[in-house]
Amino acid sequence: MRARVQFIQPASFVDCDPGRTFDVVSLCNGLMYVQAPGQAQAIDRISGYNSALLAVTGGHPDTIATDLTRNGYAPILSGLHDIHNGWTDRIRPPSWPKGAPLPHNIHCDPFLDAIDDQPGWQYRFGALFQKEPAA
Repeated sequence: MRARVQFIQPASFVDCDPGRTFDVVSLCNGLMYVQAPGQAQAIDRISGYNSALLAVTGGHPDTIATDLTRNGYAPILSGLHDIHNGWTDRIRPPSWPKGAPLPHNIHCDPFLDAIDDQPGWQYRFGALFQKEPAA
């Protein structure tokens, strides 16, 4: 397995261009360190070099669904509730109520609330996304 895995050299995920295609890209919690336009740019770029699966967490909740669907990603819902409930380090602590001021280097809420049924919930709470084949 190790022989089949290749890592992208360290680079900004917002404007990275590795010059090749990857079946799986993992970008976990990085999006909360950029503003929403940076998230959109990053997902647009990643879509160009990702052919199948994307693991992404910590995105801007108001725009993550738009950014992912614009690039042909659909949520993988199998196991979503178990994954969500297993992220004990991302469950909202009592010391950080919803709407609390963010540290200067974080641009969206880093904590997860209970899964709701509001539009786009599959994208806000999802972590694994599959790229739809181009038509």
